[in-house]
Amino acid sequence: MRLDIDPNLVNLLVSYAANVGADATRWVAGKFRQRTDGDADTSVATLNLSIQAQLSASGVRDGDAEKVAAFILDTPILGYLFMLVDAGKSGDYQDLPRKEICALLILEAGLDEVAAGVASQVLVAVLQASNESSSRSARRSGRRSRPLSGIQLFGAQEAKRRLLSKVGSPSLSDIREYSSSFRREMGRKFSRIQLQHLDNGTEQQLEDLYVEPELRLQEPSAAQRPEVKPAEVITLFARAVIQGPAGSGKSTTVRRLATDVANRSNGEVVPIVVELRKYSAQQALGPQIFLEHIRQSVTQLMQQAPPESWLEYLLATGRAVVFFDGLDEVLSAGTRAEVRDAVITFAQMFPASSIVVTSRYTGYDLAPLDKREWTHIGVEELREDQVHEYASRWFKLKDGEADIGDRAKGFIDESRTYASDLRSNPLMLSMLCSIYYARGD
Repeated sequence: MRLDIDPNLVNLLVSYAANVGADATRWVAGKFRQRTDGDADTSVATLNLSIQAQLSASGVRDGDAEKVAAFILDTPILGYLFMLVDAGKSGDYQDLPRKEICALLILEAGLDEVAAGVASQVLVAVLQASNESSSRSARRSGRRSRPLSGIQLFGAQEAKRRLLSKVGSPSLSDIREYSSSFRREMGRKFSRIQLQHLDNGTEQQLEDLYVEPELRLQEPSAAQRPEVKPAEVITLFARAVIQGPAGSGKSTTVRRLATDVANRSNGEVVPIVVELRKYSAQQALGPQIFLEHIRQSVTQLMQQAPPESWLEYLLATGRAVVFFDGLDEVLSAGTRAEVRDAVITFAQMFPASSIVVTSRYTGYDLAPLDKREWTHIGVEELREDQVHEYASRWFKLKDGEADIGDRAKGFIDESRTYASDLRSNPLMLSMLCSIYYARGD
């Protein structure tokens, strides 16, 4: 049907998306935005009423129009919807954004199939007009997220549709309550780290030892390798691969990112960590096995099974960041390729959720992820100032504040002379600290 879209609604939506960082160019960061009192100001209230008016004029019942407007203003994936509709301009994908938005309205707004079908047509038209307007006005600022390709967005459309149809009408209140408890447990679990060579494996607070690594984009030219802050791995990139040598801190970075996601005050996004070494021991591999593996891990952590469709809901609505840790730890090259393919299909089934994979450089080329679709980020060696900071933190854990300066300085001076190449690796640096301390120097 032909829709006449209110230009004032378009202007309000473009302004709102730009203000909250949820447009198509910053769609990943938009999932993590902090809700503020400003979200409920007069302009947002006007936008809410304008969305309802546009829907009502198109035949959507008032009660359903109110639910759809609330969905648009509350969803963490508004930027994803902008990108989805923009990708659907191609003839190959034209009707797919509407179908996905329709499924989301049934799932999140509680609309019936007929109402969701009409409302999704209206939303696609509004989002298309808003995309065109924002492109003309060039209001976007800041670092942009890489858009997903058509195959990434729509490559597993049938599998995704079948999965969403099985979700049914889950209890969103139960899902939110369980998610809140799960975030607390993940924050507790991943905020601690166990070092086997420190006090016989005693757990330590990650915050006490953590030194932020230097990460750089893996571009062909060294001059084109801008630095990436660890937090930006999940706020800028929907699909990322963190690479580095053994002991360079890849898994520690995952722990820190998972903790940060779990402790975010807006409480929308859940961190999920999959240790690929454990997953690859399964008898069968594939994206559905990932889902079952994650469910089992979650149940073990929580000592309680999640609500029905909890995991599928989070993944389908962009409320999850999934870390696949240790692709290199899948030792068989053939099995590694199977795991890689399962990760790709999993990512296609849940394009709204963010995916991070870690791997050593060694052996990665046997089963790599496409650099055109996955942003590759390298962990750099520790700089001199980072070595100093880590050593100070390590010896403070052992000695407290007493004599920390002398002990750390002695270690730094000696290790510079005899092990300067080894101490640029975090794992080796920690072991050197342990050896130095055990000598009683």
